[in-house]
Amino acid sequence: MRSFFSRLLGSLARFMNGRYGIDGLFMPIVVTSCVCTLLSSFGVLWFFRPIGTLLLLYALFRACSKNYDKRRQELYRYQKFATAFSKKIGFLRQQYQDRHIRKYFKCPSCKTRLFVPKGKGKIQITCRQCGHKFIKKT
Repeated sequence: MRSFFSRLLGSLARFMNGRYGIDGLFMPIVVTSCVCTLLSSFGVLWFFRPIGTLLLLYALFRACSKNYDKRRQELYRYQKFATAFSKKIGFLRQQYQDRHIRKYFKCPSCKTRLFVPKGKGKIQITCRQCGHKFIKKT
């Protein structure tokens, strides 16, 4: 029995030689596929099953692909999106924690996020990035 599994692993290793393999995008795709499949178990959400199946097939396709450049570009785009999303969530969390002491604004000129003390009435705000001045109520 042991030799069967060692032969199976050896043949799998030979098959995967020269292929892209598993990277940082593989697990999010597989987890999303599992969530879609789980959601499809509820009767009214049946349309998630083909989505989950397609996502799983796509993850396997990526792992078995020999086109390294395309897979690296996909991984780069995913990492760029994930970083931007995590920064946005972090900012929203900070904004929620500071909601009693600070008021947040965007500069109308350069869209930089600014914060001022809350409860000061109408004040003139100067953007630290571009120097634009505008008046807001806090």
